[in-house]
Amino acid sequence: MLQSMVYVVATKHQFKHLCKMELTTNSSALEILDGIRLFFLILGFFFFLTLMTMIWIGKAAFSWPNTKGTILLSEELQLLRNPRFFARILYQYSVRNITVKSRIIFIGHFLVNSSLDECQQITAKYPKGKDVTVYYHPSIPKLSVLEPGVNKQLVRSFTSKLFVIGICILLTTPSVLKYLFELI
Repeated sequence: MLQSMVYVVATKHQFKHLCKMELTTNSSALEILDGIRLFFLILGFFFFLTLMTMIWIGKAAFSWPNTKGTILLSEELQLLRNPRFFARILYQYSVRNITVKSRIIFIGHFLVNSSLDECQQITAKYPKGKDVTVYYHPSIPKLSVLEPGVNKQLVRSFTSKLFVIGICILLTTPSVLKYLFELI
């Protein structure tokens, strides 16, 4: 037992020393960390930009003109081999004598998966044949939503992804790694 403890301490010390050497002397290790950090920065920027765009469009939809529409299709779809479901809603409306069909319930609708219960609530809210209020973009009438605003589940999902990406960026910073290795 004592021998294995000595071996673990020696291994831990060697690991700490090796990691410190790699981070301070090996420029290829630093270049790899820089590449990983750059990847996470770009990924984080993409998620942040997507989230801000969805929030901006979702909030703008409150001021869009509206018209009457009709639900043409309302069904629950199970995602492949997954216990998650997706509410597929198709509605039709007319703007400036042009008939338009859309599937967008809210901005980001296609990014949200639901449980069967949540999915059934959505299809019950929008049954086939129901008359609905459709909010459409004044310059792009084909862009429309049934529910203006931002979905809280979507914002939580993107925020948690941004948090994890931020931690990954932090953990690939050499000074943070040196500090963590000193704690070992």
